[in-house]
Formats: sequence, C-alpha cells, structure tokens
Amino acid sequence: MHQIFSNLLRSSFIFAGPIIFTGVLIFSQQAQSVAIGDVIPQLQVSKVAGGNMPIATGSGAATVINFWATWCEACKTELHEMETAFKPFVDAKDVKFYFVSLDKDPAKAQKWFTTEIKEKMFHASLFMDSEFKAADQLKLEDFPTTLLIDKAGKIVKIWRGFKPNQKQTEAIVADLRAVLK
Repeated sequence: MHQIFSNLLRSSFIFAGPIIFTGVLIFSQQAQSVAIGDVIPQLQVSKVAGGNMPIATGSGAATVINFWATWCEACKTELHEMETAFKPFVDAKDVKFYFVSLDKDPAKAQKWFTTEIKEKMFHASLFMDSEFKAADQLKLEDFPTTLLIDKAGKIVKIWRGFKPNQKQTEAIVADLRAVLK
C-alpha cells in the first residue's frame, strides 16, 4: 500500500488527470489485503542486528505475526496486553511469535521493545519491516495488525487495529488455543 501511494503521488504530478483515474483503478484492484483462508505468502523481514530472515509458517507450528510501530500508541498498548496474554505460550514448541516493527529506526524499536516488554523470550521475536515490504505484500492498511496462522500455513484470523475494551487480546489467545488443539 505504501508503494502504491508513493508511485501514485509521484506520477500524479506529471499526468494529473489520467493517472488519478488509472490510480483509482489500480488501487481498487490491488488494495485487497490477505484474507482468512489464504496461505500466507513467503515474507522477508530484517533482524534487528541486520540481515534478512524469512518468516517461517506452515512448518507444523502455529504462528502469530504482529505488525506494530513505536509511533502507534494502539500498537504499544496491544503489545503490553499480548505480553501478559502470551505468557502461557512462552515455552511452547508449537507456537512461533514474530513482532514486526515498521519503524524506520531499528535501534528505537529495539530500545522501546526491550525496555517495555519484560518477557525476555519475546525479545528474540523482534523483527523489522522498515521499508514496509512485508506489510505491502500483505496489503496491510491498519496498524497494529495481528495474523494467526495455523500449522499448515493458512491464515485463521486477522485483527486490524486494536480496541482494548473489546477484549481483543483474549480473543487472540482463545483462537490460538483452538489452533493448537
């Protein structure tokens, strides 16, 4: 999505009329984000220390992927709730967590995450998507976004945005437990 808007904005300065019309058509065709039942595509994220890493799904473990950023207050609130909610799964061998920061500055994301999220197990699950490549590949528009992927690599649930009063974190945990049965 980030790339679509960037290209559209740059192009619209040159050919305002046709590009805006074309841009609307492109947007309507490309804006469809991943959906429940889709097989998660191969995603590349960066390690905080540098270097790329694929997000491994469909390898016999359930996977939770959370896209967040330090500039997103709802993201930070959700991460605090997730830390508490996911404690029972810290030692689980059949669950993988990926907390993917969209921050441009990996050091800032790492500092916030390791200072605020006390459960050390989750620190190894911090990754970066500073250029929005994975987020764009999934066509994500809302942050935070959390995906629950089953052991076969299919998306079981998607939570867009975060509303703490709606017991969203409890729903994620309940759905995770169902996937693990």
